[in-house]
Amino acid sequence: MVKIMAVDDRPETLGLIEKIVKRAGHEFVGCSSGEECLEIYEREKPDLILLDILLPGMDGYEVFEKNQGAEPEAADRVPLSPRHRPADHRQAQALRQPALHHQAI
Repeated sequence: MVKIMAVDDRPETLGLIEKIVKRAGHEFVGCSSGEECLEIYEREKPDLILLDILLPGMDGYEVFEKNQGAEPEAADRVPLSPRHRPADHRQAQALRQPALHHQAI
């Protein structure tokens, strides 16, 4: 079983991701802010982080950089953007990560 953490400030998005993850037989950990993600990460040690880029306060890229700096090899991290913006691609490339784009539901 894989432990998947999702970080999104929209409860309906977290709920949808939770259903998909659990239906696939994996463990789900949800967070609604970047600060909460960094705090819970230390306790939960997820295998994969699905990380919204457009978070209030600490944005997804800042969370990504702080988490990667703390434990560079610990978990796969996937930055997610609700829009296809060239700036998101540039920031993701600077972090050497693909940015996945999805449409808000």
